[in-house]
Amino acid sequence: METLEIVDVTEGVDSQIRPEDDIQAELLEREFLGVLPGGFPSDFWVYSPGSIVDLESDDGDRGIVALRTFGSVDDVRRRLIEEERARGWQESGVGSALLSFTKEGRRIDLALEARGNETWMRIEY
Repeated sequence: METLEIVDVTEGVDSQIRPEDDIQAELLEREFLGVLPGGFPSDFWVYSPGSIVDLESDDGDRGIVALRTFGSVDDVRRRLIEEERARGWQESGVGSALLSFTKEGRRIDLALEARGNETWMRIEY
């Protein structure tokens, strides 16, 4: 028969759960994630920070880019108007969530939609 070694335990096992000691994820500062299609107007400011959600091409010469960003629809709308005006675009608002921008015979239509703490944008150019 084998003999077992007997060991005295002097310290108890620490079974405390300490979430504050866990490694925390860091939110990285980001600008714009994704690559815009080649036909997207280079002089139209794209909301930042933001990321591309979807791309579509229309049968005609118009394309669609869907983006998402953080913030309220009103804040995003206000910043878009400010940035596009600075680049020479003229806006006309159909409502708080629908905008059209024109410049030198070109037109961009933009729809904003609140989704939780994000705003999603559908840009038709």
